[in-house]
Amino acid sequence: SVFMLASVYNNSTLMTLLLQLGANVDGRSSSGATAIGLMSCDYAFQCGDDVGSTVRLLLSWGASFFTDRGGSREECSNMAR
Repeated sequence: SVFMLASVYNNSTLMTLLLQLGANVDGRSSSGATAIGLMSCDYAFQCGDDVGSTVRLLLSWGASFFTDRGGSREECSNMAR
């Protein structure tokens, strides 16, 4: 989906617009990944992306704290710092 692509490319402006238009913050890709799950993957950190603001955006829109890798609320909060 467009929302998942926006999250992969860490485009918070597009993500905000899509959420305002009704995108599902907990929507899943065809492989079962969620946007917050993509933000918690090692790839996002290896690329040097600042995922904190994107994670905060997702959490503020009510994204599930539990990532595809079994993360917790605390883990997601730490990512957002």
